[in-house]
Parts: sequence; structure tokens; C-alpha cells
Amino acid sequence: MGNELEDLQDEVEGWNRRLCFDLLGAGQYWLAVQDGCFTTGDDSLEDVDLILTLDAAVAARIFAGETDAESAFTSGSLRIEGDLPDAIKVQELLELVAEEIEY
Repeated sequence: MGNELEDLQDEVEGWNRRLCFDLLGAGQYWLAVQDGCFTTGDDSLEDVDLILTLDAAVAARIFAGETDAESAFTSGSLRIEGDLPDAIKVQELLELVAEEIEY
């Protein structure tokens, strides 16, 4: 979806990052953004810029828009290793995807 939505492409212009979602109880998944192109995988990734660690159930609620990522972070349910602005960018991207899925 990220490679097809213009809004997402515009949002990541010049933002090249490698992200890891460490979903406790479900494994590790990664997302890489390079020159506006999104790639994903379900194993470990080297040279990661941002690691988001959280329970898989919490992740599902965040991805579904039922839980706010900021609330999960402040409550300790979401741990961030890396630059906070990158984590905020991920939240913005998830919100754009959620908006698209609702239509």
C-alpha cells in the first residue's frame, strides 16, 4: 500500500529509514523506506534506525486505531529505541494508512 499511495510517498520524501517492530509474542518485523519505496520483512534487520518494542496485542490496537501510540508510549506499553522524531513519523504514516483503509 505504501508504494501506491501518493500521500505516503509525499510523507516519506527524503526520509530513508530502517525500522524494526519487535512484537512481543509474535516476532520481529521490519519496514525499510528508501527513496520513497517501502519494503518489509519478518526477520531481523541490521543497521536499524528505530526499534519499536511492544506487545503484539497493543500493536494490533494501535494499527487498528483503537489505541493511540503516544498513550502507549507514555504508559510504558511501547518502548522506543532511536530518534523520537522518527517514531512520530511512523505514527503519522500509520494514521495515513488507517484513513485510507477506512474508505
